[in-house]
Amino acid sequence: MAEAWVLRCEIIVELKAAHPVIVMVDFNDSEHAMSSEIIAAEKPFKSYSWLLRHNVKASNDRYSKDENETI
Repeated sequence: MAEAWVLRCEIIVELKAAHPVIVMVDFNDSEHAMSSEIIAAEKPFKSYSWLLRHNVKASNDRYSKDENETI
């Protein structure tokens, strides 16, 4: 999912610059996989606050409410 988030961020940069974007890769997952939903900008969860952070350092290291809104 981290790679999907990075790719989504790069897509957003290009879209904000008014550049057309086509993403062609082998995602190697289903159409409803979380990585595909992140890249397509679908919101698979109502809240990300329950997810462990991508750089988790403790068992309770989760995303904050502000980070949830950003995601």
